[in-house]
Amino acid sequence: MNDNRKQKVIIAPARVVGVRSLFIPTTSVIKGRDVAKWFASFIVARTVPEVMFANWRDEPAFKSLSAAWPAGKGMPVKMAALNTAEWVRGHWSFGALSFAAPNVCIVMQDENPPVPLLTPDIVKDGDNVAVALTLSPPKLYLDTVLFYAPGAAIAPLAGTEVGP
Repeated sequence: MNDNRKQKVIIAPARVVGVRSLFIPTTSVIKGRDVAKWFASFIVARTVPEVMFANWRDEPAFKSLSAAWPAGKGMPVKMAALNTAEWVRGHWSFGALSFAAPNVCIVMQDENPPVPLLTPDIVKDGDNVAVALTLSPPKLYLDTVLFYAPGAAIAPLAGTEVGP
């Protein structure tokens, strides 16, 4: 895809799922080469009233994504299925990947700038984050994850965590 069509978007507020995958890449073989990929999933609470055909574009958290995402290019955000874990019901979910380690930062004190977070030791699935992405339909590429507040702990879904 032409780089001129790539756009930067920010999604906030969101909650992270699969936090360890921000720090520990998975490796797969692509065209005979080992390729490292970092991945994370995120959930955003639905704020638009329940309707039969809710649309992610109506959510305030997705304002920049909605403005940048071309109509008819598939749906980057999915509504949680009714048979999912209790904590994910009533949320939108999306995932993003990166072929380079994403910037992961944390706000330790409101009056200070964010600091780099090098390990997942002080964060957990469910913490509140802002996510900066590069949009290249139909993909969302992970640039930065900013942890800004603790959230209620949640158990990751299968496929959102790597390694022990």
